[in-house]
Amino acid sequence: MQQHHELLEAHGISMKKVNLLHESEVTRMALRLMDGAYKPIASDALRTWLEQKSRYIEGFLRRWAYPAVENPDLGWHLVHYEGISAYLTELVTSLRERLSPEAQFNVDRFLQQSQGHVQLRFSPRSDPCQLKSHKVTEDVRQHAALFQEAAQVITASSEYQAVLAGALAPFDEGC
Repeated sequence: MQQHHELLEAHGISMKKVNLLHESEVTRMALRLMDGAYKPIASDALRTWLEQKSRYIEGFLRRWAYPAVENPDLGWHLVHYEGISAYLTELVTSLRERLSPEAQFNVDRFLQQSQGHVQLRFSPRSDPCQLKSHKVTEDVRQHAALFQEAAQVITASSEYQAVLAGALAPFDEGC
């Protein structure tokens, strides 16, 4: 979408809303506009972008995930993507009594809306190459090897390996 930001902004779609709020109506409209004017990304540009994102992910691991594993006393929690909904539910439920009546109402509304709504649950895609944009999906499938290469660089990094060893072992044991 960033490549098409001028088109989206010309149609009143703020990239801040797309990137930060993920409003479904805004995102759907942005995807329709983008698919209509889509220009495939060149392999070299995609490789550069993936290298930048890989460095960003490694830095994120170094800054946030690795310290949580290295020093559990920080009180930082690493949560599997699939466990985010359960974690959030447990967190807001435990804090509910300490909140203002308005905040309690919002917590109750969140809990009520999240129960039974598959859309509000975090779960991985069954096919990582299948995206909401048809044009981007075609591009991703065409460049699948570049994405796999980037994933291998990230998973081979010492940061990822340290976090994997320290953070995921309890999860694998069924905790």
